[in-house]
Amino acid sequence: MSLLACFARRAALRVALAGSLTGLMPALAAADSYPERPIKLVVPWPAGGTADTRARQIGEVLERALRQSVFVENKPGAGATIGAALVARAKPDGYTLLWGSVNELALRPAAGPLPYDAARDFSPVSLVNANPLLLVAHPSSNIRSVNDLVSAARAKPGQLSYASAGNGTVHHFAGALLERRTGVSLNHVPYKGEAPAVADVLAGHVPLGFCLPAPCRELIRSGKLNALMVTSARRTTSLPDVPSAKDAGVDGLEIVSWGGLLAPAGTAPETVARLRGAIAAAIDAGPLRQTIEASGSEATATTPEEFRRYLDEQDAKWQTILRETGIRLDE
Repeated sequence: MSLLACFARRAALRVALAGSLTGLMPALAAADSYPERPIKLVVPWPAGGTADTRARQIGEVLERALRQSVFVENKPGAGATIGAALVARAKPDGYTLLWGSVNELALRPAAGPLPYDAARDFSPVSLVNANPLLLVAHPSSNIRSVNDLVSAARAKPGQLSYASAGNGTVHHFAGALLERRTGVSLNHVPYKGEAPAVADVLAGHVPLGFCLPAPCRELIRSGKLNALMVTSARRTTSLPDVPSAKDAGVDGLEIVSWGGLLAPAGTAPETVARLRGAIAAAIDAGPLRQTIEASGSEATATTPEEFRRYLDEQDAKWQTILRETGIRLDE
């Protein structure tokens, strides 16, 4: 059973038990007045991307549950740290929230000082989704497997290119780890986001690329891209025919992109609980879970405490990856 599945099972049990605990009633009563005005949900990525799409779905969930407007504000830049810093400095009243991801909450914090402390400056609400990346190739490359890739890369060291969403992104690290695990040398081609990277692989301008399942799944099913592997130890349910990294013979390569909701540190526990409850109810109801899983992600609704532990584990993991790859991140 995956980590997210364990989270989901434990969360469901806690929700059932909580209904019989009368000690929770004062906290619930205190949260009744929230929210009294519109809520701002900050997305530290450009509009139109995977993170933006998921954040807007969560915004709609919160609107329905809280009966208050939730407007999404895109604040991209500096590897998503500009938007995260804005929320870290916001008043902890529940009216400014962050749709956070592995990039600004684990990867970049592990690399060095930022305008915020990811462990100290946020109150985790709930992890919502997680998914591996896909390694894809344009059909004209004649690369249909990781073995094909390794053979081509060894024939022309440093000349076989792969596209990523940018320097220092999870896509970049997936490529760097692939090089180390297979002993080949690839040429990294960074783009300003996943969409233009996928577009150039689709057009055949770059033979290889890493992408999230959502923008690439239908391209794979239609034969416009070849799927070589997913960057995880097991296959994804949305593309069961695509080998895992382990199946493809690449041991020790596990890169997972994830997203979740956070508030500024110091936000009242009652407010955090109400936000988390809205997400948990929506996922348990079915449609939101189906939407998330249809995009190739795994859906969950952790407790704030579970999300905090997950963030700590991710921080340790990314420190190890940074040391191994030696990649320097752009400020």
